[in-house]
Amino acid sequence: MTHQQGKELTTQGREGVGFHLILEGSVDVAVNGVQAKTLGPGEYFGDISLIDGKPRSATITATSPLTTLSLVAWDFQPLLDEEPELTKALLLKMCERLRAAREL
Repeated sequence: MTHQQGKELTTQGREGVGFHLILEGSVDVAVNGVQAKTLGPGEYFGDISLIDGKPRSATITATSPLTTLSLVAWDFQPLLDEEPELTKALLLKMCERLRAAREL
């Protein structure tokens, strides 16, 4: 999918239906209205909400023209069961994010 600079792709507190892998461009990640970090190619967002079924934990806004590989929940969920290496990689990344959040 392609997105214009400035587009809000996820909104903290709202329901999540998509996982997004950034192919080109960058996004800002804001938590409680404060920019927490910037993500670029090879990084992703939307996984937490799809895994636990709870609202989005951050607002994501495109900071440049953006191209993503996007999966809806009903396509993402079976991947977790069918691809254990993907599931492990997501868990490791979540651990990294948790540790980084604790350092703030």
